[in-house]
Amino acid sequence: MIVVGRLSDASGERPKFVAALILTAAVGFFASGAFDRNVVTLVGALAILGAGVVAAIPTFWTLPPKILSGAGAASGIALINTLGQVGGIVSPVMVGSVKDMTGSTTPALYVIGGLCVLCALLLLTVLPRDLKARDVTEPRGA
Repeated sequence: MIVVGRLSDASGERPKFVAALILTAAVGFFASGAFDRNVVTLVGALAILGAGVVAAIPTFWTLPPKILSGAGAASGIALINTLGQVGGIVSPVMVGSVKDMTGSTTPALYVIGGLCVLCALLLLTVLPRDLKARDVTEPRGA
């Protein structure tokens, strides 16, 4: 997390860093589904997905204040937190339901990996292009 934070600060390319880390997590999710019978490979895949998700969090949270301001920032951050909490509830239920229906968690892991890919694509295509310029023009610590 520290290395990613320093590199993204130095380059100003935060959306690209977050997208790359989320894609790393997606690879971990896909590998977890593909290698669910091999414990050593599964543990490695889980480590990759965990590293991708955890390393993306601090850099991700620098983005909302760059896009939104004032009451919009407060509302946007609240919405992000709410969706995160909903995801924390829906995801385990979905994985359990898929396991009950199919006897395997693999399809659910593929869905979560696919959602990670979708999120990375949104980060790279939907965010304003001038985020880097906003980063450079703001004083340090702002």
